Amino acid sequence: MSNVNVYQCEIETGRIACRMHGDPDCMKAPDGYVIVEHEHIDMETHCYNADSGSIESRQSMPEGELSGGEFTVQNIPAGAKILWQGQMYDVNDDTLSVLVDQPGTFELTVWHPKFMTKVYTIENQHTD
Repeated sequence: MSNVNVYQCEIETGRIACRMHGDPDCMKAPDGYVIVEHEHIDMETHCYNADSGSIESRQSMPEGELSGGEFTVQNIPAGAKILWQGQMYDVNDDTLSVLVDQPGTFELTVWHPKFMTKVYTIENQHTD
């Protein structure tokens, strides 16, 4: 087989760990990873789908809403991580809520390997 683009993908999360060029039949993936042959892609905008065994485009995160000093995002994927006020947190259910009780502009970053990273800019002009 000729040299082709191959990607080492983490099976559980869908994260594409690295791109290589070579014969995939001569490559061995470490435990928990798989080697996938695919055309050249941007690793930041794609992920591995273990159900289909293929590389696909990442989905967009849902939009959020500020109401009454609370910013909420529905349908957050399981396993997402957030960065809020300098601290990392795991999302344990499908709804993300953060208290925004001070006036100002705040950033909330949500990351998941199968979704595009989303930075929400929250502008709160009211105090409760």
